[in-house]
Amino acid sequence: MKATKTGVDRYVDLTPRLVKALDSLQTAIEAEALAAERDANALVFPSDAGTVLDGHNVAKRFRALVTRAGLPKFSIYDTRHTYASHALLMGAPVTYVSKQLGHSKPTTTLQHYAHWVPSGEHGLANRLEAWRAQQSKVELVSA
Repeated sequence: MKATKTGVDRYVDLTPRLVKALDSLQTAIEAEALAAERDANALVFPSDAGTVLDGHNVAKRFRALVTRAGLPKFSIYDTRHTYASHALLMGAPVTYVSKQLGHSKPTTTLQHYAHWVPSGEHGLANRLEAWRAQQSKVELVSA
């Protein structure tokens, strides 16, 4: 298996829907192997030869699928950028997105994606004021 660019393994969060789909796929693969009286491949997405997929071949297949679907030209790497941009736009902490992307420092993530971090304008100031008011009520009740 190809190591990550930084050489460090990481865990990434998956949606429950994706976990269910991957579990169903793995169950089908195992059932097919059992019916054929052979061992199931431990890889969820093996090559036709049963080995780890080659990144170049995956990218080539992805481009072909995008073209066949009539979508604008973009690469599989663009899906990573889209994920990071959307996560930050939705208010995910930069530290979280950085870990999901495998960046060793959040500053790397900010360098590439800072323009997607919502500025909040006065929203943060309003939230801080509401929090402080709530803390004052808690202090009064505690006293």
